[in-house]
Amino acid sequence: MSVSITLHCNRQWTHGRCAVSLPTGARSVDEALEVGRRQGWRTHSDGRDYCPGHSGRRTPQPSAPVVPLRPDRAPEVLRAPLPARSGATTTLPADTVRTASAHLKRLATLTDEEIAANAYWHSQHAPREAWFGHGIDNAVGGPAGHLAGLLSPANARFVAQLLDRNVTNNPDRPVLLHAEAFLLANNIVRSINR
Repeated sequence: MSVSITLHCNRQWTHGRCAVSLPTGARSVDEALEVGRRQGWRTHSDGRDYCPGHSGRRTPQPSAPVVPLRPDRAPEVLRAPLPARSGATTTLPADTVRTASAHLKRLATLTDEEIAANAYWHSQHAPREAWFGHGIDNAVGGPAGHLAGLLSPANARFVAQLLDRNVTNNPDRPVLLHAEAFLLANNIVRSINR
C-alpha cells in the first residue's frame, strides 16, 4: 500500500466550493505543501489550502469547477434554501442550471416577439439583427445601455446553450461545472421572482 497526499482547494461560495485538487504523490503533509507551493498553491495561516486560481494570483486556474452536477443528489451545502424572494425552498445544482437556461430561452423568445410587434425597436439606422441593441442604447445610453444591449435574444440563447452543455440526465455521470457558470445560473434563478 502506498500513501499519497492530495491537496484540495478550500475556496467556498454560498452554494458550492472549488473542486480543484492536486494529487502530490507526497508521503508527508510538509512534502505535499511544498509540492503545492511550487505549483502556485498557497496555505493560509489558518491551515486552509488554496489553488493557484484562488491564491491571489493574477491568472486564475482555467479548470476550476465548483460542483459535480448530478440530477439525483447534491452535497448538503448545496441543499440550503434559497432566499425567500426566489420562491424555491430546495434546489439541486443541475436543477438550478436547467431553470436558468429555460428562463433565458423564454425571455429571448418573448423579446423576439416584442421586437417584431413593437415599432419602437425598428430602426432604419441599424440592421434588423441589431435592433435590440440599438433600441436599448437609445433608451438607456452610455455604458449601461451598451452592456444591456449586448445581451440580445441571440446572445441569451448562446448563454442558455452553454449552461445546457453542463447538465446531464445520467445520474451515474457527474459533470463538473465552473464556479462562474454555476454562480451565473444561480443569479439568474434568484432574479426570476424579484
